[in-house]
Amino acid sequence: MSETETTMHESAPKNTIGTNYSILGVLLLVVGGGLFAATGMSAGMENMLRSYIYGYMFWCGLTIGCFGLQLLHHTIRARWSRPVLRIWESACSPLMLGIQAVAFLPIAMNLPLIYKWMKPEVVAADKILQNKAFYLNPTVFYITTFGFFAFMIFWSYQLQALQRKEDATGDKSYADKRAVWAPPGLLFFVLLLNFFYTSVLMSLDAHWFSTIYGVWLMVGFALAGLAFTGMTVGTQHKRAPFVGIINEKFTYDIGILTLAFTLLWAYFTFSQFLITWSGNLPEFTVWFVDRSVQPYSTLAGMGMFAQFLIPFIVLLQPASRRNPAVFAALGGWVFSVRMFDFYYVVVPSLKLASPNALTLIGGLFAMGGLWLLVFALQYKSRPELVNGSDYQLAANHG
Repeated sequence: MSETETTMHESAPKNTIGTNYSILGVLLLVVGGGLFAATGMSAGMENMLRSYIYGYMFWCGLTIGCFGLQLLHHTIRARWSRPVLRIWESACSPLMLGIQAVAFLPIAMNLPLIYKWMKPEVVAADKILQNKAFYLNPTVFYITTFGFFAFMIFWSYQLQALQRKEDATGDKSYADKRAVWAPPGLLFFVLLLNFFYTSVLMSLDAHWFSTIYGVWLMVGFALAGLAFTGMTVGTQHKRAPFVGIINEKFTYDIGILTLAFTLLWAYFTFSQFLITWSGNLPEFTVWFVDRSVQPYSTLAGMGMFAQFLIPFIVLLQPASRRNPAVFAALGGWVFSVRMFDFYYVVVPSLKLASPNALTLIGGLFAMGGLWLLVFALQYKSRPELVNGSDYQLAANHG
């Protein structure tokens, strides 16, 4: 690092990421938890549990998205993403993943209240569910969900332990070891993630299925992870230790990756609709029929502009990709839109007996508050930048 950059670091104010997210987390947890309890109890346990799925799975998806980005970073041995690796590590730390697994218990312990394939009388009268019983059963559900959590906790622990050792010793051999762990981890991640999303979300519509459902959600939450990253560091780029590091070179690269995931999300979204439309088979079209009523049809139209067209136009401009402030604003925009898009994907499948937007919002806020508190705790407990040593992230960018 140059003498000028060192002076900038010493004179710059400390970043407020941990403090900001701690305060926001407490507010969201208190307000969201109170709202969820007050509005959910009156609707009954079944309705409350189904509403819980939306908020829980959104924040769990953000953790999964950041876990995938962590694997990608170590697989390709990227240098440009080193300034934000701590953010991804904090978002998918073993502690965060363990808490996500515990928070999954209300769903896992009440399957008959959520999934119709868990009701013997329904299965007995439904030939399709009988044919799918080899997969749609409690044993497979627990294996594919808790097995996925166990995999992520183990792999994240290995990668982050090796990173801590390199930070402490400066020994580059630990980077080689991470590069050995990451590629098979990425392969297992994609495979197990598909089973996870199939069990938890796709089986809510037990007759319907899509072969790209899991990958589609994976891309969407990788996009959410990048948006959260841009929103976080883009607002702190003039504060230590990011000053001089979160610069136009960094935002250009992460902007390119965000553009790629935006295009990939749009491709999966449109191709899934086009194939279903051209086939026009009732067992597939039912998913879109459920979303053809308000407010879902409006959300679908908004998604084309808010989640694809606007980010696409902004990210297509090199000047926008080189501006940390623009990237922070775009990150906040995309992250917010991801909540609405996930609402469109999940809520119609919940088949809520008495839908209450306040219950859904309360669950989303409460889980978000818990997530942000754990994130802030993990972020403040470790150095904010990984050891760049002689290939210092800002200088040897690539």
